[in-house]
Amino acid sequence: MTEEFEQLRADVERLKTQVESLRADLEQQREKLAADRVQLSAETESLRRARAAGVTCKVSGKGAVSVYGLGRFPVTLYREQWERLLQSADHIRGFINDNAEKLKRKEAGASKAEDAAAGEADDAAAAAPEAGSES
Repeated sequence: MTEEFEQLRADVERLKTQVESLRADLEQQREKLAADRVQLSAETESLRRARAAGVTCKVSGKGAVSVYGLGRFPVTLYREQWERLLQSADHIRGFINDNAEKLKRKEAGASKAEDAAAGEADDAAAAAPEAGSES
């Protein structure tokens, strides 16, 4: 019986050692999670500030440049496409200026219903015959 008792005592001591080891591991994991939480909170705040500031850029999974903040979806082009587009910036500005009366501005906060109604009104206006143009 003494031998069994000694074996049980040894088992208890081994289990105590394991519990202490697990407690130490748990504390390390808690510290790591706390540090990760702080880092993620900082990244989240940085993203919120960037979103509030307007346009942001990211490299897509396929290695293209995605520009966020212009609309509901990002504008994604590969490097050489962006370079060609940027080289054409003066031409695009001129085109926009030349066609300013035909172009619409997207108002911030415009709802989908307002966009659809405006589109239907444009379609109706385009379908209506112009006054004074009889053939």
